Amino acid sequence: MKNLAIALFAVISAAGLSFSQSAGAPAGKKQMTAGDFLKIKTPYIEAPDIIDKEIPRERTEDFFKKDLIPTWRSTVSELPSAKELALTYLERAAQKSPENAYLFRQVAGALNRSQILRCALSGRDFTTCVEKDALAFAYPSKLGIYLCRKLYGQIDAEPLYAQRYELAQILIHEARHCAGDRDECSTTKVEIAAMMLGAGGVALHTSYVSACGLPKAPPMTFPEAPKQ
Repeated sequence: MKNLAIALFAVISAAGLSFSQSAGAPAGKKQMTAGDFLKIKTPYIEAPDIIDKEIPRERTEDFFKKDLIPTWRSTVSELPSAKELALTYLERAAQKSPENAYLFRQVAGALNRSQILRCALSGRDFTTCVEKDALAFAYPSKLGIYLCRKLYGQIDAEPLYAQRYELAQILIHEARHCAGDRDECSTTKVEIAAMMLGAGGVALHTSYVSACGLPKAPPMTFPEAPKQ
């Protein structure tokens, strides 16, 4: 996932994306099935070339200036629950969309088999993170999901209660790459469909939505969010 400006959705218009659970959508309301969404024609945007070596970065960069070390540590602690959430959402999606069940379970299988690797705190980052300005990337042949230094700055800007759900969505995206899909647009469609069916909405918005010409999805409801 490169060059992504992540932000929680604020307000989504009535014309935004919603999925029907069956063929009979309520009158007057624009809905589509998950299958319809996955069939939307999109451009091909190839995932970045992968270089998983770590290279030095200046310790004076924003990661240290903004004191993101606590965010790095909290993200590390959230990873197991984020992975479980991702697997839960994928299984719910499979159950709610039987015609696409194999697709969602294939992603879940890739996530279960993948190793999740994080940049170190020692002023180093993965080469792909630096050269592609990436938040995360996947190395399918090694079944590796790599979390970049930039990711912690993005997540740090969000409420603490939202972080594990954002991580879950990122893991779904990267696991789709690990399952063999090199196209960022088709991968984003699977990611959004899994979140819509599994969580009722998305945890974060990426620039691939507009780059791929996809309709916007509504935000999920975070269980731990303060009551308005």
